[in-house]
Amino acid sequence: MRKVDTIEMLLRADQSAYEAKQAVLREFITDNVGRRLIQRLLDNPSIRPLLELKLNGCTSYRSARLLAAEELVKIEEFKARPAPFRGRKCEAVEISQLGEILLAEEQEGLEENTWMSILQRSIVAYSCIDDGNGISGTRAFIETSLELSDSDILKRLVRIWGGARQFPDAGVASHQIEDAQRAGAAHWWSSEPNLKRSGRIVELPALD
Repeated sequence: MRKVDTIEMLLRADQSAYEAKQAVLREFITDNVGRRLIQRLLDNPSIRPLLELKLNGCTSYRSARLLAAEELVKIEEFKARPAPFRGRKCEAVEISQLGEILLAEEQEGLEENTWMSILQRSIVAYSCIDDGNGISGTRAFIETSLELSDSDILKRLVRIWGGARQFPDAGVASHQIEDAQRAGAAHWWSSEPNLKRSGRIVELPALD
């Protein structure tokens, strides 16, 4: 049996992840300039989470913490209205003026760009990505999830500082919200409600 040098573990993991990501980008974006454009946007750790908030109404807990630390989002508290959580204090994140400026600067002149459109469509191809640490959402997104009794979303919502679950008692609803129902409610919270979206929740730990 070949002895594995354990000091290379994280290095090899990072290299493998990078190479896999590059292979996917090359598969979907054959134009070199287009691929450089998308790569530049994705290399900025703030851009994709901001676009997720803008287009999907939520982003991962890890990403939300990064945005909050950079003051690209602001934290807002409000009280839930629908039962059974009526009166409960909820926490939402909203893109700050600084975050809006950053997005506007990065997207200026790309409004009709094919590759920017591909990036946006790739983001609305899922509702959220939960890596096991939960998600954070805008007020409009959370309120819509409360109205729908969307337990699959509610049980994933966490607070920015500390990561405590906001609805640990959401449990399993008597009727599950289908992806199409979740996607169909996008006009309540998305800046681009007319984009074709899936409403799919992606659980990264489930891919192991």
